Amino acid sequence: MADLRVDVIDGTLRFTSGDDGQRARQGKPIEVSVLRATLTPDRQSAIVLLDWSEMQDNRAHNLIRVDCTGRILWTAPLPYSSTTDCYTGFDLDDADLAAGTWQGYRVHISLDDGSIQGIKFTK
Repeated sequence: MADLRVDVIDGTLRFTSGDDGQRARQGKPIEVSVLRATLTPDRQSAIVLLDWSEMQDNRAHNLIRVDCTGRILWTAPLPYSSTTDCYTGFDLDDADLAAGTWQGYRVHISLDDGSIQGIKFTK
């Protein structure tokens, strides 16, 4: 799909084609509202931050990569396993994805598979 665009409207993720403005896919991944979405550098998918408050788990795995059909490609793990946590935001430039957590970690995440590449405590 050429010149893909992603928007978040009222918590709903929407992919559209820039060529004709046709909607490619719209919805809420895993039925959870979307807070933010940004196209990946290849412009074929998006990094999506889901609303952790709508998730049932104390460790809300709320950072995902979704392709333009709505299929989840990966879910980013959270660092460490013993505390309540979630992702609160992310930065994406070129091939570098870094996300912050509620517990104060800055996590570098692989765009390819969602694995953690590095962790730094920032609080």
